[in-house]
Amino acid sequence: MNLSLNIILDQLRSLPLEVHIDDPAEKIFCRGALLPRDYRVMRKDLLHVCRLSDALRASSAVPDRFYLCIRDRITDGQETDERLQGMIIVNENMETELLLNTVQEIFDRVSEWYRKMQDALIHEAGLQTILELSEPIIGNTINISDSAFTLLARTTHIETDDPMSLALAEFGYHPESTLQLFRQNHRFEVWNNAQSLLINDSKTMSQYILVNKVFRFRNTYFTHVVMVCDHHPLSDGLLELFTILTDILAIYAERNWKDKNALSHNYDTFFQDLLTGSLTSPMDIMERAQYLGLRTAGQFRLMRLSVGDGMETALGRIGRELSDLIPGCQVLVYEQSVLALMHLRQNGGIGIPEEHLIHFLSRHQARCGLSDDFTGLEHLQRAYEQASLALKYSGTLRGTEFLRSLMELPEASPLCTFQSRVLHGLLGESPCNEGNWRDSVYYRGLQTLYAYDQQHNTNNLQLLRTYLWYERKATETGQVLHMHRNNVIYRISRIEQLMDLSLDDHGTRVGLEMSFLLLELYGMPAPAEPEHS
Repeated sequence: MNLSLNIILDQLRSLPLEVHIDDPAEKIFCRGALLPRDYRVMRKDLLHVCRLSDALRASSAVPDRFYLCIRDRITDGQETDERLQGMIIVNENMETELLLNTVQEIFDRVSEWYRKMQDALIHEAGLQTILELSEPIIGNTINISDSAFTLLARTTHIETDDPMSLALAEFGYHPESTLQLFRQNHRFEVWNNAQSLLINDSKTMSQYILVNKVFRFRNTYFTHVVMVCDHHPLSDGLLELFTILTDILAIYAERNWKDKNALSHNYDTFFQDLLTGSLTSPMDIMERAQYLGLRTAGQFRLMRLSVGDGMETALGRIGRELSDLIPGCQVLVYEQSVLALMHLRQNGGIGIPEEHLIHFLSRHQARCGLSDDFTGLEHLQRAYEQASLALKYSGTLRGTEFLRSLMELPEASPLCTFQSRVLHGLLGESPCNEGNWRDSVYYRGLQTLYAYDQQHNTNNLQLLRTYLWYERKATETGQVLHMHRNNVIYRISRIEQLMDLSLDDHGTRVGLEMSFLLLELYGMPAPAEPEHS
């Protein structure tokens, strides 16, 4: 196996070395060799082992060769930077044969390590075996976890005092205190966008430098490898050895990649087939569901849960917790979100109080959309569309805050149903959308009311929304807004005048109701001057 000079230097770190080679990472050698008598047979891919005096003579005869040489002379004027280029000087008196044997042992040890890791891959020996093979070579603590932050493998023969590694070994997963530390240091965002090795030397996560490798498949966070530099300091050679290890682990991870969530449920592929529409036959669905031991009868509801930007790396962990929270549900990570298929009880509930679910969502800074109830797994794809629409039009609407302040509504729930958002979806997806709506008499009427309210400190917009909500019942409207019935009637008449619209017209009422929904979607721009005084 060919080795870079960086790796060789790292393995020789116990010796006092003086390096005169530029770009060690680009210098690749197949083995070490004694300096030949005939300089003409010297090769660039050999690291020639000799004494410094011999190296100086050889470099004068044949340039651009590389030497590992033992100092056998006193420094003098011949040792210029130009003449020493290509040399690594060992400032210690030792036998040339001993130094050559040391170099060859490095090549043999690394090559044997790589061969054994390949054998482990072929025989599917597992991650733990690969790490145990790596312990003598790398010499630092290494932990491997999945997307649920569950421990997959660790270096068991290397002692460490790193708190995160100790907690991971004790619990078998990263506890909540560690996850909180990840959040505080914005690790989820960093890992979610990681393409190469990540070096964390800030010491905010650990007293040691941490080297991270995140594996992503199908654009989804899957496996996480961390090297803790607790025994050997970080060096270019150590990074290259760690890269060799992670290249092997990447092959292992890809071969064992079964789904996007790494939750390893037997129903994952089945649900993905349902969601993608590749499985539609009711008979086939029934047979596969029965084979997997899944319920096919009764009422179901589908939840789609999403987290904030940069938090996608935690989806596997959230999925695990969700499956523990809701009795009997099936959980899958799909399209950068968590899906939960819930079996409804006879009373229509999901088995836990709604407030418990809301607390769970708030704790994870997540939102979710809920489908309508459905019967039969053949409707799962449609339920997914419903839950996705509810999620899309949940708490991200431009005008939500405006309308909430207008109506003095409480904070929006992170739990949103399809039923409550179906009209938003119809309006938001319609080709006749924002621009056309703002040209309508209904929008201009609401904008006139809003402008009047801003100038005169009134609540005409709120009054109109409440009046329509209670189907033009003045008494109920007055009770909600703490107004006398007669005052409501008078104010509504004035509102009709301001908008130049009659609420006796059914089409007008429908248009205004829809406009209030569109306000949630698009918001209210700066008010125009009212047309009436």
